[in-house]
Amino acid sequence: MMVEHGGKVSYEPRDWRLKVVLWTGLGVVLFGLFGFLYSAVFMWVYQPHEGRIAELTTPEQIVQEFPEPRLRPIENMQWNAVRQEALQRLHSYGWVDPVRGIVHIPIERAIDLVAERGLPTRENPRRLDLEPVPALQLQPAPHEGE
Repeated sequence: MMVEHGGKVSYEPRDWRLKVVLWTGLGVVLFGLFGFLYSAVFMWVYQPHEGRIAELTTPEQIVQEFPEPRLRPIENMQWNAVRQEALQRLHSYGWVDPVRGIVHIPIERAIDLVAERGLPTRENPRRLDLEPVPALQLQPAPHEGE
C-alpha cells in the first residue's frame, strides 16, 4: 500500500502482523487437537459398554418391557370387518339414540336432502351489518381574546 508523508511517497513495510497470524494459527491447531483428543477419550471410555448395551436391548426385551396400554396390530381380517361395519353404517338407516329420536340415514339420501333443502340456519343469526356511528361534531376552541 502506498502512503504519502509530507510530500514524500513511501510504502508500508507490512500489510499484516505476523505475530497475530501465528497466534491465530496456533489457536486453531490447539483447538482442533483438543477436540480430537476429547473425542478419542470419550470413545475409549464408552466403547467397553457398547457390547453390553446391545445385549440389554434385544427386540424381545423391548416388547416385554413396553408399558401399558400397548397398541395391538389390526389383522387383515379384523380390518376388513371394521371397514365393512363402517360402510354398512354409511349406506343404511339406523338408530343413534332411540330415546331422543335421533337416527342416521344413508349418505346418498343425506346429500340429496342437503341439495334439496340447503344447509340448516339459525332463526335469529347475529347481525354483522352494524349501524353507522354518527360523525362527531367538533367545535373550534375559543380564543382567549374573544
